[in-house]
Amino acid sequence: MKDLKASLIKFNSITEKLNSVVKKFDNDSKISNVEEILLKENQNLKHKYANTLNKLEKILVKINKLEKKGK
Repeated sequence: MKDLKASLIKFNSITEKLNSVVKKFDNDSKISNVEEILLKENQNLKHKYANTLNKLEKILVKINKLEKKGK
């Protein structure tokens, strides 16, 4: 989870830098759709960590089952 949080922080930092670049060259910028680029990068991050998130979800399900058996 720390890696995921660090990645999200890094992603937010990159987003802020991109926005500042776009504002700087806003008039006739070659960067046509920054939101599209950011959404694509966000999807890439989700896919990158999907396997880890699935494993964590399975672990939580097992923990919940064990807790229910213990009661």
